[in-house]
Amino acid sequence: MHMHRRVRFFSTAELVNALEMEKSAGKHGQIANRLGMVDLVILDELGYLPFSQAGGALLFHLLSRLYERTSVII
Repeated sequence: MHMHRRVRFFSTAELVNALEMEKSAGKHGQIANRLGMVDLVILDELGYLPFSQAGGALLFHLLSRLYERTSVII
């Protein structure tokens, strides 16, 4: 039996950039809403490329929203 799971993969810097662009466009929360509907989010390269303190705060907020709703692998 195959179990289909919805999975999204991001480099962490790529995701932080998308979160910052979303915020500057006034569309805050759309990425979190979309990722809340997947079964697993995979974040790669955390710590590989630096990002801003504001970007880190956006990432933390996203992970807080996904907590207990979506599995996250870092």
